[in-house]
Amino acid sequence: MLFKLGFFIRDLHEELRNLQNSSTTRLGRTITVYRGLGIPNKEFEGLQKKVGGLLSMNSFLSTSAQEDVALHFARRSLNRSDTTPVLFEMVIDTEKCRQPFSNIKTVSDFSSEDEILFSMGTVFRIVSIEKLKKEGVWNVKLELNGDEDIELSVLTKHINHVLGESHNLNTLGTLLIIMGENTKAEQYLQMLLDDTSLDQIARATTYNNMGLVYKNQGDYEKALKYYEKSLEIKLISLPPNHPDIATTYNNIGLVYDNQGDYEKALKYYEKDLEISLISLPPNHPDIATTYNNMGLVYKNQGDYEKALKYYEKSLEIRLISLPPNHPDIATTYNNMGLVYKNQGDYEKALKYYEKDLEISLISLPPNHPDIATTYNNIGLVYDNQGDYEKALKCYERALSVARKTLPLAHPTRRLIESAVATILGKLSK
Repeated sequence: MLFKLGFFIRDLHEELRNLQNSSTTRLGRTITVYRGLGIPNKEFEGLQKKVGGLLSMNSFLSTSAQEDVALHFARRSLNRSDTTPVLFEMVIDTEKCRQPFSNIKTVSDFSSEDEILFSMGTVFRIVSIEKLKKEGVWNVKLELNGDEDIELSVLTKHINHVLGESHNLNTLGTLLIIMGENTKAEQYLQMLLDDTSLDQIARATTYNNMGLVYKNQGDYEKALKYYEKSLEIKLISLPPNHPDIATTYNNIGLVYDNQGDYEKALKYYEKDLEISLISLPPNHPDIATTYNNMGLVYKNQGDYEKALKYYEKSLEIRLISLPPNHPDIATTYNNMGLVYKNQGDYEKALKYYEKDLEISLISLPPNHPDIATTYNNIGLVYDNQGDYEKALKCYERALSVARKTLPLAHPTRRLIESAVATILGKLSK
């Protein structure tokens, strides 16, 4: 059943495109659809600050043409203190929507919901956020009008570039990894590895993605094993300066970095950079990633001036080449915050962590591990400043996310649990 479901998802993007061709005329030029759900309070607070900004959907988006159906789902969160009930109201210009969508009422098991499904990567502009006093639900009005909105178009094109056009199982695995769904990603990637007809380049990509899954789970030995399998195939099958070889060198460097072997990490990052500077444009995001990772090594070695130098190189490229709310920009802000914290400049550290959190709450799913890390880092700053109440609040938010997404033995989860225990001890004195 899981195998069939995987290939259903793989083909869903293309199937939506086919259905769209036959249903757009019936839907009309402009349609309004709805989605009701509960959103974690902190995420909703971030959303309220972004009226006029963009909202990206990280997975397939199910909506209803019937407002009362969506309201029913929103009302389920009315009695919960940790979530805010929200009704998303989306106005779509069907002639300018770049992502596939279709009314799937005739093929859905829940035809009464009048469901309209949008493909992954759909991006909306937030028009307004107001409370429906009668319902006790917040109404978030979104608009999608395609190429007339330049900023929206740039972000949509970037998402399509990252996902690629095929939307196959490797693409799905990559998307799930980005969303922090590493266990699900592993299942889909294993399906590919079990396929004996898989060509060598696709197999190398799958090995690389499996390595990323295990790295995210803190299993560095397994991660290294899969990265080395990927590299072995790529060195045989690709030209010596191919960017994909550079990517694998970078990933191997990350594992050694996480294991504390900084000399080996730097060696692989330099191999990556050597190829990337030859094979890629000067402002390519992959070069920014390498600069960022080299900054990490220098930070871990205590060379904060060099670390900041490489982080600033990374940030400069990312601000040019990526959409303004891209998670990689948040990562660089986080890393710069870490350096300033280690230098004892807590005001600057807090400034960069808050920039990171602002982007992450918009661009990542609410329970993504990176959000846990950022809350933990903000907690550390308050802890070092002696503001233990604020520190505890941040640590608890970090732990709430970590418990939902990270295994019990994951180093980050253990670190946060230890921080909570320590701060409780300080507060009890």
